[in-house]
Amino acid sequence: MGKKTYVFEVVRVIHDKDGPNGWIQKRGKLEHVGYMDAHFKTLKDACSYYNKHNPHMRRLEEHGKVRGCYLSDWDVTTNLAYITRADFEVNCTIPPFDPADASVVNITDSSFQISYKWLK
Repeated sequence: MGKKTYVFEVVRVIHDKDGPNGWIQKRGKLEHVGYMDAHFKTLKDACSYYNKHNPHMRRLEEHGKVRGCYLSDWDVTTNLAYITRADFEVNCTIPPFDPADASVVNITDSSFQISYKWLK
């Protein structure tokens, strides 16, 4: 891997405390959903992209970094929140905010190639 780049980890906020789907049984209030197919050269670009597509939410960088990452507020409609993460080429299965921003993937019998769109 070359220079550090960034993606969004998508998490679902668990509101219920008790029961089989409550945060006590799941051992945490944030449940990993996946990584978004949106790639950024800088954290500033990731924040800009999030803010542009979520005008109904507080700006991503408003609370500052926690452990080197930005964590969005959770969206009351979707119960999802977004965390900036260094990209370790983990499978990105969550569509970007705009479908036109998705990576282009070419698969052959023996390999694959991904062309990222560097978003801002």
